Amino acid sequence: MDKTIRRLPSADPERLSTDDLIAAHERVFGPLEPQARARIARAADAGRMESPWNGMDGLAA
Repeated sequence: MDKTIRRLPSADPERLSTDDLIAAHERVFGPLEPQARARIARAADAGRMESPWNGMDGLAA
């Protein structure tokens, strides 16, 4: 029986890049579909261009 404990990085998630957040998510929950990865990256890029996100509240929008 595998007793590996998977956890998110201890770093502040607001300071991680999109790629780092995706990698952390995949370590805990398993790989994302390629379409999901692309959609997340596009949304992050669009959010940076339009206006800076205000912390984690921007992710909930």
